[in-house]
Amino acid sequence: MPFTLPETFRAKELSVNTQKIYKSKLNALAKAGYDTTAALLANKLQVIRVIKQLVPGDDAASRQKKRTFLSSIFWVLDESVLPAKNPYHSYYQKVLPTEVAGSDAAWTPKKNMK
Repeated sequence: MPFTLPETFRAKELSVNTQKIYKSKLNALAKAGYDTTAALLANKLQVIRVIKQLVPGDDAASRQKKRTFLSSIFWVLDESVLPAKNPYHSYYQKVLPTEVAGSDAAWTPKKNMK
């Protein structure tokens, strides 16, 4: 059963390719039983566990895939129902890159930038 997309999305317009990628990630979550926005909201920690199972590991590629799952969730959940501090946001912060792409420089989180 595919994920049931909401009628409206966040204000940001996404390319057709990005929408396809996000839909595929949401459909993977739907196979695990989280096929609506209501299910994503009611089961945040369980959804994060599913993401960890679908994308094991902690290397750069795994972290990117996990962030893509989370970005797809942010795409379908309205900001009014998802507070700034929530399990999805916290997990996203945990799977940030460890280094800047194409270099050996360490990744600097936004909160640490001056």
